[in-house]
Amino acid sequence: MKRGFILPIVFGMLFTLSACGSSSAQNNSDSAKNANVSTKQEKQYKYFFDKNIIHTPKGTVTLNKMISGKKDNQFVAFLDETVTNSTSKEINISDIDSLSIIAYQKSEDGSQKIQLDDQVTPSDLFDIVTDSNQTDNYNLANDIVDRQNNKLLPHKSVHLLREFGYTLNNDKNDIELQLVDQQNDDTVNPKKSVYDIKINEVLNNKLNLSEY
Repeated sequence: MKRGFILPIVFGMLFTLSACGSSSAQNNSDSAKNANVSTKQEKQYKYFFDKNIIHTPKGTVTLNKMISGKKDNQFVAFLDETVTNSTSKEINISDIDSLSIIAYQKSEDGSQKIQLDDQVTPSDLFDIVTDSNQTDNYNLANDIVDRQNNKLLPHKSVHLLREFGYTLNNDKNDIELQLVDQQNDDTVNPKKSVYDIKINEVLNNKLNLSEY
């Protein structure tokens, strides 16, 4: 009687363990599939920030620092960049550094996030109208910016200033940079499209043309 009673219990336990093992294996398989899907979706994005480095299909753009100055008694800021060609062919620098970078800053009272005007250029820091001695610096700043029109050889880098800078809203709040593809919104990873820069760092960095 005891043996007849025990056998069904043993078989029942074995069946339960087998079912649990099968369920666990199925869950692991589903997790692996989900991970693969997630990885594939991640790879669809062509552009993204990794800290201060913008990754593109043809190379990288490293934002070394943001430089500040004044124009018409307003603070302005410019991006100091290093562009690297990661391909085996020479390509236009502008083909690597092709995305728009929109800058935002909270208003001084913190009530709004304001999109900064981006129509100033590095040469605007040198007023040749009132000081003709600034002509050489004015021309050199333009030459540095114009490097974006050159071709970059395979696996080489170039140090330059981004063509257009930003007029700051205030000198208190940090600056948020956002990557934007004006041609196709789906090419930029939305989770890695923003990079923040401390305002104190910006105000402490001044333009030194001899660095370029």
